[in-house]
Amino acid sequence: MVIGDLNSRITVQSDTKTDDGLGGYTSIPVVDEIVWANVRLVRVKELTIDDHKEGASAIIVTVRKPSKIKYISTLIYDNDTYNIVAIYNSKLNPKEYLIVEAIR
Repeated sequence: MVIGDLNSRITVQSDTKTDDGLGGYTSIPVVDEIVWANVRLVRVKELTIDDHKEGASAIIVTVRKPSKIKYISTLIYDNDTYNIVAIYNSKLNPKEYLIVEAIR
Protein backbone atom coordinates (compact mmCIF):
# COMPACT_ATOMS: atom_id res chain seq x y z
CA MET A 1 0.00 0.00 0.00
CA VAL A 2 1.25 3.48 -0.85
CA ILE A 3 0.28 6.72 0.85
CA GLY A 4 -1.97 7.69 -2.08
CA ASP A 5 -4.23 4.70 -1.30
CA LEU A 6 -5.29 6.43 1.93
CA ASN A 7 -7.85 8.61 0.16
CA SER A 8 -10.86 8.66 2.51
CA ARG A 9 -11.32 10.78 5.62
CA ILE A 10 -12.44 8.93 8.74
CA THR A 11 -13.49 10.58 12.00
CA VAL A 12 -12.65 8.55 15.11
CA GLN A 13 -14.79 9.36 18.11
CA SER A 14 -15.52 7.97 21.56
CA ASP A 15 -18.06 8.76 24.25
CA THR A 16 -17.04 10.82 27.26
CA LYS A 17 -19.07 10.84 30.46
CA THR A 18 -20.02 14.31 31.67
CA ASP A 19 -21.68 15.27 34.96
CA ASP A 20 -25.30 16.26 34.36
CA GLY A 21 -25.56 18.34 37.55
CA LEU A 22 -28.22 16.08 39.06
CA GLY A 23 -25.98 13.36 40.46
CA GLY A 24 -25.79 11.39 37.24
CA TYR A 25 -23.94 11.67 34.00
CA THR A 26 -24.55 11.86 30.31
CA SER A 27 -22.40 10.54 27.48
CA ILE A 28 -21.37 12.84 24.67
CA PRO A 29 -19.35 11.92 21.58
CA VAL A 30 -15.91 13.50 21.37
CA VAL A 31 -13.72 13.49 18.25
CA ASP A 32 -10.44 11.69 19.05
CA GLU A 33 -8.84 12.23 15.65
CA ILE A 34 -9.50 12.59 11.94
CA VAL A 35 -7.38 10.29 9.77
CA TRP A 36 -6.87 9.45 6.13
CA ALA A 37 -7.68 5.83 5.41
CA ASN A 38 -8.25 3.24 2.72
CA VAL A 39 -11.87 2.04 3.01
CA ARG A 40 -13.23 -1.12 1.39
CA LEU A 41 -16.90 -2.11 1.54
CA VAL A 42 -16.94 -5.85 2.19
CA ARG A 43 -20.54 -6.74 2.91
CA VAL A 44 -23.95 -5.18 2.37
CA LYS A 45 -27.21 -6.61 3.66
CA GLU A 46 -30.69 -5.21 3.40
CA LEU A 47 -32.93 -5.68 6.42
CA THR A 48 -36.68 -5.09 6.63
CA ILE A 49 -37.75 -3.77 10.02
CA ASP A 50 -41.41 -2.81 10.46
CA ASP A 51 -41.88 -2.55 6.68
CA HIS A 52 -38.92 -0.15 6.49
CA LYS A 53 -35.88 -1.20 4.50
CA GLU A 54 -32.62 -0.64 6.34
CA GLY A 55 -29.13 -1.30 5.02
CA ALA A 56 -26.42 -2.94 7.07
CA SER A 57 -22.85 -2.83 5.83
CA ALA A 58 -19.35 -3.74 6.90
CA ILE A 59 -16.13 -1.96 5.99
CA ILE A 60 -12.42 -2.68 6.28
CA VAL A 61 -10.39 0.42 7.08
CA THR A 62 -6.60 0.68 6.77
CA VAL A 63 -4.91 3.56 8.64
CA ARG A 64 -1.32 4.51 9.39
CA LYS A 65 0.04 3.98 12.87
CA PRO A 66 -0.04 5.42 15.47
CA SER A 67 -3.78 5.85 15.73
CA LYS A 68 -6.15 6.50 18.62
CA ILE A 69 -8.63 3.87 17.40
CA LYS A 70 -9.86 1.60 20.22
CA TYR A 71 -12.60 -1.01 20.44
CA ILE A 72 -14.83 1.51 22.21
CA SER A 73 -14.39 4.03 19.40
CA THR A 74 -16.84 4.61 16.59
CA LEU A 75 -15.91 5.55 13.04
CA ILE A 76 -17.71 8.16 10.97
CA TYR A 77 -17.35 7.56 7.23
CA ASP A 78 -19.50 9.05 4.48
CA ASN A 79 -21.95 10.43 7.11
CA ASP A 80 -22.54 6.92 8.54
CA THR A 81 -21.51 5.66 11.98
CA TYR A 82 -19.70 2.32 12.21
CA ASN A 83 -19.00 0.24 15.31
CA ILE A 84 -15.62 -1.47 15.51
CA VAL A 85 -15.60 -5.27 15.69
CA ALA A 86 -11.89 -6.04 15.14
CA ILE A 87 -8.52 -4.27 15.16
CA TYR A 88 -5.30 -5.92 14.03
CA ASN A 89 -1.92 -5.19 12.47
CA SER A 90 -1.46 -5.33 8.72
CA LYS A 91 0.16 -8.55 7.52
CA LEU A 92 2.02 -6.73 4.75
CA ASN A 93 3.47 -3.96 6.90
CA PRO A 94 2.64 -4.47 10.61
CA LYS A 95 4.85 -1.61 11.82
CA GLU A 96 3.09 1.05 9.73
CA TYR A 97 -0.56 0.07 9.18
CA LEU A 98 -3.54 -0.89 11.32
CA ILE A 99 -6.57 -2.75 9.93
CA VAL A 100 -10.01 -2.09 11.43
CA GLU A 101 -13.23 -3.99 10.71
CA ALA A 102 -16.43 -2.10 11.45
CA ILE A 103 -20.17 -2.57 10.90
CA ARG A 104 -23.13 -0.23 10.57
